[in-house]
Formats: sequence, structure tokens, C-alpha cells
Amino acid sequence: LAWYIKIDILARMSLEHILLAMLHKPGTGYDLKAEFESGARFFWSAEYGQIYPTLQAMQKKGWLTSRQEPSEKGPPRKVYCRTAKGNQELHAW
Repeated sequence: LAWYIKIDILARMSLEHILLAMLHKPGTGYDLKAEFESGARFFWSAEYGQIYPTLQAMQKKGWLTSRQEPSEKGPPRKVYCRTAKGNQELHAW
């Protein structure tokens, strides 16, 4: 069990940095998943169940901010933006 937890922690750390790089412009979790599907899936796979909790954790760290925007289809969308602290983390990585 301990090795599984360590692998999970390492995978999330990598996913955080991948998401930071992908958020070079504001985007939603849906946008990020679509970007994974269109090209990054050949190198890395991430599901909604991984993306959204990771985005929330990154926001708590101060790496991202978010805002609500109206959606043409359904509820408002949460749009994520990299912060200066997020830029610093990405460059340090």
C-alpha cells in the first residue's frame, strides 16, 4: 500500500506541472481533457477524476485562480488561470 501511495503522489505532482504548462491561456477542466485527447494522450493520460481534484489542489497552493463564466450548454463553466506563483513553479520545474 505504501508504494502505491508514493506512486500516486508522484503522478499527481507530474500532472500538476503538465496542467500548469497546458494553462498557458485560461481554460476549463473540459478544455484540458480535450487537449489531452487531441495530442497529449500519446504521452500522458488523465481522466476528469484526476484533472478536477488536481486543479482544486493547485488553486489551494495559489498556482491558479478561477472564475465562473456562463456556458451556452448547461451550468456556468469554471475557467482556470495560472498565477504569478504558478508561473514561478512551472519555471522552477
